[in-house]
Amino acid sequence: MRERIRLTGTCPERALSRLTRQKIAVYDALKTDAKTIEFSVQKRDIKKVFEVYPRAGSGAYGVYFVERLPARGTLKAVEFFRRNVGVLVGAICFALLLFSGDKLVLKVVVDAPKVYHAQVYDALEEHGVKTYAVYKAGKEDLICARLLALDGVSYCSVKKSGATLVVTLKTNAFFEGVETGELYAQRAGKITKIFALSGTPIVQVGEEVSVGERLVEGRVYNSQGEWRQVPVVAYAQIACAYERAYACETEGEAFAKAYLEAGLEDSRAQLRASKVEKKKEGYVVLLQYEWTQRIRI
Repeated sequence: MRERIRLTGTCPERALSRLTRQKIAVYDALKTDAKTIEFSVQKRDIKKVFEVYPRAGSGAYGVYFVERLPARGTLKAVEFFRRNVGVLVGAICFALLLFSGDKLVLKVVVDAPKVYHAQVYDALEEHGVKTYAVYKAGKEDLICARLLALDGVSYCSVKKSGATLVVTLKTNAFFEGVETGELYAQRAGKITKIFALSGTPIVQVGEEVSVGERLVEGRVYNSQGEWRQVPVVAYAQIACAYERAYACETEGEAFAKAYLEAGLEDSRAQLRASKVEKKKEGYVVLLQYEWTQRIRI
């Protein structure tokens, strides 16, 4: 179930990018005036929204404020029912559990980098998989097809064990899926430059990013108050570090191994500093380098 949120502040569309960076999926955004935008989020993400931005009327200082919009029509009736007959609903759920056994999904476990969690839940919802509902087998291939289309995902598995559904995703060691679509981090480190001719940056200079994290998304907010899909034209630079101990006989041999393992022979990597320290059983090598990645630029 989704909840409707109203966000107010100067250029409110900019605030949505921060929610995206916090892995909060935003749906049906609508700008109602120059300083107000309304949108929907999954009910499980409501708490996160109020952790990012203060509640309107709370007296807290902030640039943006959020408030939950009241349920209307059928949703309001459902909410009223939920608040007043909780015991009955609980009894129904208990009865379903008794009669359905392991046909129900009571828990979803996502074994994947956090950057993919929102997409996993969206894919499950797309195919009718919800907690506390009967699980209909046969859609595993469709769910995996949707998730394997994500940049960097090389393996997908959807399995049900008892009342628990386990979704497993595996990614490439170094994320290489940036030639099409949006711009994602191929290395972990600190952003030193981020620039987009087309698209919307969702990270800022100085932020730490992990492998596979989205840097520039393929949409912009237009003058009509709507998101519009666009091809991403952008580049980013990331300050990275690689440190490893080697049981080598010479300093040069240890440095060479570290250089190759860190992938610094790639033209996108530029070594900025290096340090080789002698230890009792070999050498410790520290390489600091800058990684530059581009898409259509």
